[in-house]
Amino acid sequence: KVRQNLQILSLKTNLDHLQTQHNTVSNKLAKTVVELEYATQDRDENKRALAQRISLLKVSSKICAVTI
Repeated sequence: KVRQNLQILSLKTNLDHLQTQHNTVSNKLAKTVVELEYATQDRDENKRALAQRISLLKVSSKICAVTI
């Protein structure tokens, strides 16, 4: 009976350890997902800004060509 209780206690300790590891990994994953979302937003903003600048350069080059 004592041996069985020690085995159960050991299993509970191992389960607690695994749950702690799981929580840590879950938290890191959630943080990484948020960071990825921010990076994606930054990328999209940069793509829009670049497209705007390209359009302005095209318009500017057309205006310069007309005035020359």
